Amino acid sequence: MSAVLPHGWMMASLNEVACPIRTRRDPRESLELPFIGMEHVEAQTTRLLGTAPAVSVRSLAAHFLPGDILYGRLRPYLNKVWAADREGLCSAEFIPLTPARDVRSRFLQYRLNAADFVAFATSINLGDRPRVDYDQIGAFAFGVPPSAEQDRIIQAIDSQFSRLDEAAALLGRVRRNLKRYRAAVLKAAVEGRLVLTEAELARAEGRDYEPADVLLKRILAERRRRWEEVQLERLKAGGKAPENDRWSAKYQEPAAPDVTDLPSLPEGWCWATMGALTLDGAQNGLYVPRSEYGVGTPILRIDDYQVGWSRPSNELDRVRIASDVARRYALEPGDLVVNRVNSPSHLGKTLAVTARHVPAVFESNMMRLGMRDSINATFVQHYLNSHPGRLLLTSNAKWAVNQASINQEDVLRTPIPLPPAAEQRRITAETERLLSSADDHANLISRAARHLQSLRPATLKWAFEGKLVDQDPTDEPASVLLERIRLETATTRATSGQKQEGQRRRRGRMRGT
Repeated sequence: MSAVLPHGWMMASLNEVACPIRTRRDPRESLELPFIGMEHVEAQTTRLLGTAPAVSVRSLAAHFLPGDILYGRLRPYLNKVWAADREGLCSAEFIPLTPARDVRSRFLQYRLNAADFVAFATSINLGDRPRVDYDQIGAFAFGVPPSAEQDRIIQAIDSQFSRLDEAAALLGRVRRNLKRYRAAVLKAAVEGRLVLTEAELARAEGRDYEPADVLLKRILAERRRRWEEVQLERLKAGGKAPENDRWSAKYQEPAAPDVTDLPSLPEGWCWATMGALTLDGAQNGLYVPRSEYGVGTPILRIDDYQVGWSRPSNELDRVRIASDVARRYALEPGDLVVNRVNSPSHLGKTLAVTARHVPAVFESNMMRLGMRDSINATFVQHYLNSHPGRLLLTSNAKWAVNQASINQEDVLRTPIPLPPAAEQRRITAETERLLSSADDHANLISRAARHLQSLRPATLKWAFEGKLVDQDPTDEPASVLLERIRLETATTRATSGQKQEGQRRRRGRMRGT
């Protein structure tokens, strides 16, 4: 804060203008009084989030009155401060303070929430103890304005904070609308409503096109051909060259999706299963103990990607693994990675691997699917991350406490809407363009939110440097206020001392009898 005090202000320490409440009361004696715990006060904003009935408290609690200050002494919550507007009980994790007369409760609340006081309290060496004491924070010195100026400061801070709260609420609404917009883009994309279909373009241009059902037949034929090549090589390598083609009867064609309850698709589209669109089925990822993290091969983990966001290879954690293991679990552009074990809200989140994600391997709570060359992996990613796609992908999830899982069979049986190849590319390009624009707006919102957050401590700083409101030369100076407080404090201590001396004399006479 400013080294030069504004006109009419006076330096004082906290223990000069507020005293702690020493008395304790068993909450069972006051069951109707509300109880305030650390969880009921919001950090930085000083808002009261709620109360709990005193009957739920099992230890002694401090009794406070309207106008008292509850200061959160527990680290890391040294900026939890509340000016009581009611009578109640509070947990021992608060230091209850009673401001001196003519020191406004709300002024002291804001003052103890300012950055310089929080820094002072944080710098106190507590050793192994997690909380500060009144004697430690009582030495903090700050400028005290006249009472009338305190009122003006409180009013100005309230007004500024109200505007900041309104702006934050507006940003929150914009952020929620942007989230709905992203969901609407994905939904329109996978339902064929984002760009003209290949069928519409072909008619307009007077040309033919390859419908998705023809594309799927070609994919399935290629799938079988590749399987037969691999099987023949294995048989020949084992010295068992086949004499006929009966061995090929072991091939299992991917099951066709059950379209009974699936929505109708645009002209030229068809339903397929994920298994039909992959090269080699699904592969679960690699488990590596934490002791092997630090150097080596980049590894993609579930925290490294969300819907619409992912870390590049050079920002991933690294693990020490053998070269053959690295090859077996290596990701390649065009792969899909599906989260197979997570909380219900994140289960099934999907990432299309691109050049920025490799080199990398992938961890055990996800699975990898290699997509066919004629399938746009990003289109499939968008479908599985859309609301209808996520529902189908996780429809057979196995549930446990706080998490769920899907297995390879669940994923490979998942129905996928398949557009013609050229339409996949157009849908993907337009989807990426719109989502990129949404990301730009989301970044602007985040920067604005951070700026708003920085304005709260800045407002307090200006207020306690005397820059938020004007000084009035007709106000009673704070020096008079503080002198009055000191006199009242001395009188109270003298009266208390006389009472204690009288009690000692009475006890002495009783012992003498």
